[in-house]
Amino acid sequence: MFYALGQNSRRIPPSKKYSGATCPCCDSPVIAKCGECNIWHWAHENLDDCDTWSESEGPWHLAWKEYFPLNTREIACGENREHRADIKTPEGLVIELQHSPILPAVVAERESFYGKLIWVFDATEYAKRCMVRCHVEEFPRHP
Repeated sequence: MFYALGQNSRRIPPSKKYSGATCPCCDSPVIAKCGECNIWHWAHENLDDCDTWSESEGPWHLAWKEYFPLNTREIACGENREHRADIKTPEGLVIELQHSPILPAVVAERESFYGKLIWVFDATEYAKRCMVRCHVEEFPRHP
């Protein structure tokens, strides 16, 4: 998780200097993980993430999130704030970023939960194995 709640429920990024942050979904205490090897993030003190759909995120995932305003990233969703959407627009559209393989049943479960949902899949590895052929016909020019 890359944003926790600080004082006055303000969203804050991980920081070595900050303590007292809580999870935006379950309000449990979180601690900043600000080492030299991994990407800085927040983790639940009890080590169990409250969002059962939570997965580790790498550079691809984080780069995509950077395209969106801060207030639309990692938004708690559901009646009990049980899941964090990667991106949720003010209009209610959820954008899920998926880098790792995912089962069709899990895709269906998330689509049912979020409703208005767009998937962005990392197809980099597949694109390397594919060849795309294009045939362009010349169209008559208009006078």
